[in-house]
Order: sequence, then structure tokens, then C-alpha cells
Amino acid sequence: AEEGCLVLETGRMSAGVRARAEALGRMVPNVLHVRRFLRRQGAALLVSFGGYPTLPAALAARSLGLPIVVHEQNAVIGRVNRLVAPHADLLALTFPVTRRLPSRLPRVVVTGMPLRHQLRDAVQRPVAAGSARRLFVLGGSQGARILADVVPAAIALIAPSWRSRLSVVQQARAEDVERVRAAYAGAGITAEVAPFFADAPQRMAEADLVIARAGAGTLWELAALARPAVLIPFAAATDDHQSMNARHFALAGAARVVAERLAEPRLMATVLTELLGDAQALRAMGRAMAELGRRDGTERLLAALEETLAGRSTARPVPENDAFLAGEV
Repeated sequence: AEEGCLVLETGRMSAGVRARAEALGRMVPNVLHVRRFLRRQGAALLVSFGGYPTLPAALAARSLGLPIVVHEQNAVIGRVNRLVAPHADLLALTFPVTRRLPSRLPRVVVTGMPLRHQLRDAVQRPVAAGSARRLFVLGGSQGARILADVVPAAIALIAPSWRSRLSVVQQARAEDVERVRAAYAGAGITAEVAPFFADAPQRMAEADLVIARAGAGTLWELAALARPAVLIPFAAATDDHQSMNARHFALAGAARVVAERLAEPRLMATVLTELLGDAQALRAMGRAMAELGRRDGTERLLAALEETLAGRSTARPVPENDAFLAGEV
């Protein structure tokens, strides 16, 4: 039995070593490829927005002696950004309170979120007392299955007098579009359902209430447009960062949060009935969103990049024939 245990333990160790060796084998060519690319482009600085593909880029930039700026979008710093930040020149934050920051940090600034230019042209529609309500359901770039499952069923439970005054626009996965349309039609609700809306910023700006996940990009766009929201954070998000994102907005009174495990039609119908019937509450949430929001995230980040470059203007890149590990990668 002892010999068998020894064989099994050795096998596990071998598998672990093999997996690490394979990962390293993939990483080194990627770093070398990015290193050549940065040289060809004459790159002067690298910005890491997180995600595992940015790790080889950060290693390559470090080996070339290039300055590195880390931009963290969420209220919990991502795992790759957590690794890169201690070796960066600057950490730019979107949330003023960001969790799980490493103990050793570079200079830190709060720049906010860079926003797409379409938001500048979006015209906000004020919430009117006693009028019809426009609801925009936004599931992210590829939609969210739970929103397709829960929201139409919840709206169908709302009192008929309110349903007749609702206009719904919902983003849904391509495979869910027809069943979502059928659910709304069966409940007698006017709804436009599609997998993608090219004019999403304007749709948000016109909505009296937005139902969405709690990705950082969506939240800061809502804040820039001063739109109240009901948020259902994605429970499987890394380090539960969507719940932390949503909490920041809920504490400010800008959003209602429904945990994914609690998001069932009856509860959602109760929340929606309360909000849609209270124009004053919706306006107050919109004002709270506006107080959180800023539209100058792009300009603030660019200014931080320029300051970083100015501070490193005397730096020299590593010559092409220097070793790959130069720069203490």
C-alpha cells in the first residue's frame, strides 16, 4: 500500500510539473513575439487593462525597460493586474475604493473609466411623472441567459395597468431572442429584442430604468448618463468583482442590487413595480448616478500616461541583442 501511495504521489507531482512546463513553453514564445512587436512599433509605454493575455505583454515590456501603466476597471483588482502592479510605474483606478491591492504599489491615481465616444452624443430623457416607462435590459456584449429567463417572466407578473404603459428593449443571446419575444408578446407587452444594439448608449440614455449585470464598463456608462439601474451581478465573476462593483453604486443610492441566487420572477416583479411606479425615486437614483459619474476618464488616463512618459524620458530601451531576461523580468 505504501508503495502504491508513493507511485500515486509521484504521478501527481509529475503531472503538475508537466503542466507548469507546458504553460512556460507557451509563455516564452508569446513574450518573445510581443517583445519583437513592441520593438517594431517603437512602443514607448505599455498599458495593461488586465486579463491573462496581457501578462506576456507586461513581461516583454519589463524586459525592454519600458514604463508600464496598469489600469484596473473593477472594484476588485484582477489577478494579472495584481501581479503586474508592483512592477509598474503607475496604477490607475476606476473605483476610489479598490480591494485586494498588492502590498507593494507604484504611484496610484483615480482616473475613472475611459468611455466610448458615443456617450458624448447620447441625449438623456428625463423621467416623467405618470407617463409610460421605458425599460432597457442590457446583458453585456453577448447577452445574459438569466436576464432572458427572469425579466420577461417578472414583467408578466406586474399589474396589467402598469404593463400596458411599459416599453421594453432587451438584449438577448441570439438563441434566446425568439423565446424572449414570444414571452413578451404572450404578456401583451411592447418589446424590441435583439442580440446587439449599435446605439446602446442612446438606448440607455432614453430609458427610465436599466436592468443589467454589474460589469465596470456598463456601470460607469450608466453613471455618465445618470440612469437608475437594477443590477444582477454575475455570480461566477472572478473574485466576485461584479458584486463589489454593484455594492459601490447601491451604497450611493444609484442602483438596486438583486443577487443572482435570489433573482427569480416574483422578487424581480416586486422590485420593478416599486421602482417603475415611483418617478421621484427613479429621479433620485439618477441624481445619485450622476454624482458618481464622470465623462473625462479617457482624458484623465491619457494625462496620467503623459506624466508617466515624461517621468521616464531618460529611460533607454534594452538593446536588441541583450538577453531576454534583462530588466529583471
